[in-house]
Amino acid sequence: MRHVLFATALALLLSPLAGAAQTATLTRAINMRSRGIPTGNYSGITRLGGQRYALVSDKESHGGFRVVDIAIDSVRGRILSLADRGYRSTATNAARDEEGICYYPATHTLFVSAEDDQQIVEYDTLGRRTGRQMELPAMFGTSNITHNFGFEALTYSAADSAFYTVTERPLLSDKSDGELPLRILRIGSDLRYAAQYAYRMEPPALRTNVKYYAHGVSEMTVLPDGRLIVMERELSIPSGYLGALCRIRLFVVRPEPSALILATDTLSHLPRDRFLSKTAIADFTTHLNTTSWDYANYEGMCPGPTLSDGRATLLLVCDSQAAAGNSLYRLRDYIRLVILPAGL
Repeated sequence: MRHVLFATALALLLSPLAGAAQTATLTRAINMRSRGIPTGNYSGITRLGGQRYALVSDKESHGGFRVVDIAIDSVRGRILSLADRGYRSTATNAARDEEGICYYPATHTLFVSAEDDQQIVEYDTLGRRTGRQMELPAMFGTSNITHNFGFEALTYSAADSAFYTVTERPLLSDKSDGELPLRILRIGSDLRYAAQYAYRMEPPALRTNVKYYAHGVSEMTVLPDGRLIVMERELSIPSGYLGALCRIRLFVVRPEPSALILATDTLSHLPRDRFLSKTAIADFTTHLNTTSWDYANYEGMCPGPTLSDGRATLLLVCDSQAAAGNSLYRLRDYIRLVILPAGL
């Protein structure tokens, strides 16, 4: 834990956001496989109610989700146990690059986003597709998406009865040198497009001339008052893999009318005060090197339970690429509890 805390502090000192205090508390990452959860390519998580959650994996042979029970100590703020309740799917479900998942309490169904078809479809709690899906603007179609950087984030806000999603990277029509503007979509409870907001990612901080590099919004979730928590994920993996880094930054934004934009707006020319205002709440980096083996590519995030002292929590899950590695070392399917500051 000491090297994680040191890396967190160092990242804050070097970050352009150093003036924004990190106030969230990181708890120890738990290897899900060691607690009985099958290894996978976990890219999203949502809370179904109580201790029950659903995990989505982006390389399953059939679309669907895995149900797990997660017991959390509400006093000390730590994960106590995990239990697998099985994968929910049918043989007729097409394989999709499924990335984001959220539970919709009004119909007791789940919505899952996928990057390969840029669609967000509905499943019942048994993993059967209902036939419903969200109506999305044509500008978010596959032809305007950087390959493998489409809809990765998905959440539902009970505060305004709306769904929110965003592409991992800017639309091709929005790309410009040195700028990273995104369009956060709001979809109504009728599953129709409602609005979009301008969001600007932080500039890259890690080496880009490596074997694997990715930088974008990998997840969003929502606070009870309707504010969004946005996860910006940047990973840098050199040849040979030693020296791999994954940096996670969490920001709070409020979808405000001042940041509403039109499909016809050119984001590269949009004044900075038209973008959502961001408040940093966490910034940490995981590593794979000779002294640290905690590398985790966190992609999924959802609210956890409220602790006995009133603080809210988040659960983060990582994509281990189905425990990719060799006889010396394999990536782990980590889950991590993040404790938010009181009053957030």
